[in-house]
Amino acid sequence: MKFLPVLLLGLAFFSACQGPSERILFSSSRNGNSDIFLMHPDGSKVQALTNDPREEWAATWIDANHISFLRQEDSLILRYQLALESGEITPLPHPQACTLDDKNILYDRTTGQQLYGCRGELYWADASGSGQKILTIDLLRTAGYPSWIEGEEAFIFTSEHLGNEEIFRMDLNSGKIKNLTRHPDRDQRGSLSPDGKYLVFSSNRFGKDNMEILLMRLEDRALTRVTDSPDTELIARWSRDSKRIYFGSNPDDNWDLFVYELESQETTQLTQEAGFDGDPRIY
Repeated sequence: MKFLPVLLLGLAFFSACQGPSERILFSSSRNGNSDIFLMHPDGSKVQALTNDPREEWAATWIDANHISFLRQEDSLILRYQLALESGEITPLPHPQACTLDDKNILYDRTTGQQLYGCRGELYWADASGSGQKILTIDLLRTAGYPSWIEGEEAFIFTSEHLGNEEIFRMDLNSGKIKNLTRHPDRDQRGSLSPDGKYLVFSSNRFGKDNMEILLMRLEDRALTRVTDSPDTELIARWSRDSKRIYFGSNPDDNWDLFVYELESQETTQLTQEAGFDGDPRIY
């Protein structure tokens, strides 16, 4: 199988990666089709974890040593687990009565609980994948783009149930929902900083066809415009220390990954390959 030599190299890379405080998992088409890659937070030490003619995307962290991803197998979309130390790939089941086709399951880092979207609803399952329940069934509108709130039994998501896309917080135990954004334009793909102080999200408040990254300080709802360009910026995700935001942008119609430093308010481009680089996941 074509990807096995690359995965053996990945073992050496994984060992070398245990020093940095963060590792960034992302999808890239730089080798001609979509594969899964890993890199250091400064954009260095880029390593292909898969190198296969089949399309592979939507990689997420299960834990520090394992990731999951989706793979196109003829007309089917299948899920797999990859062990970073050994390079072993094993099949994973799709959730009950649901085939994931765009985004993968998100795993809580502390409990292993699972969060995912399917057919316009958001679902929860325990660490074994059982006990499945629909979290957004009472909203009666499309919900998506979930993200765990680190250290809490809660998550962030996007919903249209107030008439347009807004960002909400839901408590898992009570089901209570809190509205975090309220604006006539689209606010989506929110993520709460690990220290609980900031919400980062994408919005078209500055142009109908132009999504930008915004940062909201939750204490007073003060906004900082992270990006200001004619390009599209999406999928912003936090560093573990809440000091950096990683996101994707498509300057010159070529998607690349960038990092924004909160203290300096400076942005650095991390990838510059031809083809798509996006969907960063940080561990």
